[in-house]
Amino acid sequence: FEVVDCRPLTYPRVSFNSHITLDAKNPHEMVQRDAFNAMVSAQGGILQLSCGRGKTVIALAVIAHLQVPALIVVDNTQLLGQWRNEIKKFLGLRDEDIGMLGDGSFDWKKPVVLAMYQTLAQKSASFPQEIRRWFGVTIWDEAHHVAAPTFSRSVDMFYGRRYGLTATPDRIDGMNVVYEMHLGPVLYKNLTQNLKPEIYFVWTGMKVDPKDMQVRPLVCDKNGELHLGKLA
Repeated sequence: FEVVDCRPLTYPRVSFNSHITLDAKNPHEMVQRDAFNAMVSAQGGILQLSCGRGKTVIALAVIAHLQVPALIVVDNTQLLGQWRNEIKKFLGLRDEDIGMLGDGSFDWKKPVVLAMYQTLAQKSASFPQEIRRWFGVTIWDEAHHVAAPTFSRSVDMFYGRRYGLTATPDRIDGMNVVYEMHLGPVLYKNLTQNLKPEIYFVWTGMKVDPKDMQVRPLVCDKNGELHLGKLA
């Protein structure tokens, strides 16, 4: 049978007021600029950078460059807040310019929209075509979660460019093939760290007996195992 490509050929145009300077903290390096070039040169793929290397800023630079509506998919509410702050800071958008799919909201016709993995997965079978065709680029943060059977339903919903951001794309269970097939291979990888910590262990002379029934609830979780946060 003849293959007929019914994907959109164009997307609405969005002018972003970008305040991004890549590699601003380390001008002598080209990590962020090389990662940016790798992403805009491909229709999709995985950006693998170590924590603190600026995956968020690079992704926003790509969005500003493409000038199309963007969807950013995250897996928890804390990341929603972080992305919202970075979008306002670097793309010059106001709160009312940022849409939301999830957390009780279905506001999508915006320049940039945030979404939860869980929401997209739940609605994947009945998601309106109008929304699917709105976004020229979709970015999955912490993209290694896409391999989960439920969350993987979200990854083929949109027609535009697809990118994943993660420091750890390889999974022990081998299920990284799921998002590699949907998003593409690793486009750029840099796991070096500029800051190398020095770690010291100092005995304070203090100790806790987790067998002491008065102390136990204070330092153990509900399963009776030592809880490092409570201990601290």
